[in-house]
Amino acid sequence: MEEKEVLKSNLGKDNKPNNRGKKGSKIAIIVIVGFVLLVAAFIFVGNSLTNFEFKGTGYSVVNEGELKFYKAQIPMISDGVHVADYNLYLHEDPRTLENIPLSNPEIVVTQNIVVATDDDFNCDGDGIIALANFAKLYQTFGAKVFKNDSLQCDMYSPYTHVLFHTADETSIERPKHNCYVINVNNCEILKASEKFMIESLANVNGYYNQ
Repeated sequence: MEEKEVLKSNLGKDNKPNNRGKKGSKIAIIVIVGFVLLVAAFIFVGNSLTNFEFKGTGYSVVNEGELKFYKAQIPMISDGVHVADYNLYLHEDPRTLENIPLSNPEIVVTQNIVVATDDDFNCDGDGIIALANFAKLYQTFGAKVFKNDSLQCDMYSPYTHVLFHTADETSIERPKHNCYVINVNNCEILKASEKFMIESLANVNGYYNQ
């Protein structure tokens, strides 16, 4: 009887370290899995802050010193073939431009675009940057962009007429079929022009995704 009791007692003692070892292994696995999930969460949040998609176009945040840009790679198409990518750098976060009024959400331009202004829009250099980026984007799509303040909006003309106009509110209007007025208040020409570009890109994306 005594031998059996001693044997049982020894068996119990031998099992205890094994149980503790199993519990320790489980805890270690839980800690490792938790750490991996935490790192993955940090990576996901970091990517979501620097990379995002807006209206079918992917953007990445690029910091250049004290300046912040929103970069989008625009495919350059020639005869239906993707030949290269054009790097578009916006000064404004496209998501923050949603509050700019747009009379017609469908912005469509022709292969010939006439840009006109009724003010110098210097705006501490923002006007030059805005008009240059505006022209470059549509030239990327193969359009010809002309600066001509004497040509007027004509719905029967073979070109798209875009007028940058000084106004009390920054907005975009479409008074006629192929004529647009980009209203600029308080030198917000970068916001106004980039809003127009973002909406036209959205229409291009919608066309190719049909």
